[in-house]
Amino acid sequence: MVKGIMRFWAVCVVVVSTSVTAAVQYLDIWEYRVQGNSLLADELIQRELAPYLGAARTLEDVERAAKVLQELYKRAGYPAVFVEIPPQTVVQGVFRLQVVETRLRRLRVSGAEYFLPSMIRQALPSLQTGNALNLRDLQEDIQYANALNPNLKLLPMLKQGPTAKTIEVDLEVDDQLPLSGALELNDYNSANTTDARLIGEIQYSNLWQKLHDLSFQIQVSPEDTDEVQVLAGTYVLPVGFKGNKVALYAVLSDSDVATVGNTRVVGDGFILGGRYIHPFQRRDTGISTLIFGFDYKDFDEAISVAGTDDLTTPIDYMVLTSQYSSFNRSEQWADNLGLALKFGVRELFNENEEFNNKRSRGEPNFTVLKLDYELNYFLGEGWSALGALSAQWSSTPLVSNEQMSAGGVDTVRGYYESQVSADMGARLGFEISTPSYAGKLGELWALTFLEGAYLENTDTGIEEESEFRLASFGIGVRAQLKKQWFVNLDAGYPLKDIDEVKQGDVRVNAKLRYEF
Repeated sequence: MVKGIMRFWAVCVVVVSTSVTAAVQYLDIWEYRVQGNSLLADELIQRELAPYLGAARTLEDVERAAKVLQELYKRAGYPAVFVEIPPQTVVQGVFRLQVVETRLRRLRVSGAEYFLPSMIRQALPSLQTGNALNLRDLQEDIQYANALNPNLKLLPMLKQGPTAKTIEVDLEVDDQLPLSGALELNDYNSANTTDARLIGEIQYSNLWQKLHDLSFQIQVSPEDTDEVQVLAGTYVLPVGFKGNKVALYAVLSDSDVATVGNTRVVGDGFILGGRYIHPFQRRDTGISTLIFGFDYKDFDEAISVAGTDDLTTPIDYMVLTSQYSSFNRSEQWADNLGLALKFGVRELFNENEEFNNKRSRGEPNFTVLKLDYELNYFLGEGWSALGALSAQWSSTPLVSNEQMSAGGVDTVRGYYESQVSADMGARLGFEISTPSYAGKLGELWALTFLEGAYLENTDTGIEEESEFRLASFGIGVRAQLKKQWFVNLDAGYPLKDIDEVKQGDVRVNAKLRYEF
C-alpha cells in the first residue's frame, strides 16, 4: 500500500509562484497570513513560522517558511496538501501563504464478493469523500480493516482526480467465504480415561454483513462417549471504537476434565460468560489489550468412594475478571504477556455452604492472580528458542474449576492432562526448534523441550496433599501439509513420580488436525 501511495506523491511538486528578480530584495515581515488552512491549528502554524519573521528578510526566507509549513503538513499525515507563495505586494509587513488542500473526490470499491462495499466504506472513515486525505489515518484504517476478518484484505491505490485539487482512491478487495472449520483427533486424555479425543469446530465470521462472529465447538471421547461430552458456543460482535468487541459464550459439559479454549472444565454443568475486549496502543510491532468480564458457573461433581453411593457436591457461583495482554515483535524476538485478576463476590450467587462442601475451608469471596509470559527468540538460520512462564496466586483455598493444573501437552509433557491441580503454583518451560524443511507437500521441523511445575495448596485438609512437583524433557515433531493438515508428535520423559506416572515412563502424544 505504502509503495503505491509514494509512487503517486512522487509526481507531486510544491508550486511556488514568485516575482523574484535577479537583485536581492529585503522585506520586513511581521506576520505570515496563511490562507486556505482548515486542518492544522493556527497556533501550531505560527509557532513553526516564527523563526522566519523580522526585519530585512529575503524571498529565500519566505521560501524556507513555505517549505517548513509544507513539512508540517506532511508530518501531520497530509502529503497532498501544498503550500504556494502567490504573487503579492507586502503591506505593513504581512506576507500571504496559500494552502491548497487536495480532497478526495471518489472512492471506488471493487472485487468484493462476500463483504458489502458499504460495510467496507464504513470501516474506513479516512476515505470519506470531500475530506483531505490523511496518510497516517489511512494506514491505520487499512491496518484495522485487514485485521477485522482473516477472509478480508484491502489494497488502496491512489491517483490524481480529473479536476484540480482532487484525488481518487481505487480500493481493491480480496475476500473469501467467511466460513471456516476444523476437525481434530488427539490423545490428550486425563488419567484413568480412554485415550482418544475428537474435536469439531465450525465458524462463520460475517453474520448479518456486520462482521459478527458465531462459532461452535464439540469435544467427545469416541472410545467411551460417557467420559467426555462438551459443547461450546461463542458469539462475538464489534462495538464502539475500532477493535472493541463483546464476546458472549456458553459451555455445556459432561466431563471429567476438558479444556475449551482457555477455559478448564471439571465435572458436569455449564458456564455462561461474557467479555468486553478493548485493544489499545496499536503499533507496527504489537498491540495491547484490556479485557473485562464475568463467568457464571453451575456444576455438579460426583466423587466415587468404594462401597458407597456417589457423593455429589453441586455449586453455582459468579467470577468477575479483568485481564491485560500485550504482544510485541521485533526482527530478533516476539513475546506475549498476560496478567489476569479474578475474584468471587459473596453476594453474586456465591454461597458459603456450597463452597465449603466443594472444598474444605473454601470461601466464596476468593481472589486469584495469574501471570503468563512467553518469549520466542530467533537464533538465526531458522533456529528459535522459546521460554514460557505461568504462575497463579490465590488468597484462599479454591474449588477445582479455579485451581491451576499441571501436566499435559500445554504444561508439562510426559504426564496426563491436568495430572495435578492446586491453589497456587508456577510452570516453567524451555523449547528449541530446528529450521523448517519445506518441500512440495508442506513444512516439517523438530524440537526439544525441558519443562517443570510446582503446585501448592494454601490450606490443606486431612486427605489433601500440600504440594506437587512435575518435571520432564523430550522431543517433538511438527508438520504442516498442504496448508490444511497439521500433525504434532511429542515424546516426554517424566523426571518425577506422580500417581500412576512413574519416572522414565515415556509418554507419547499425537494430534492430527484438518482445517478448512
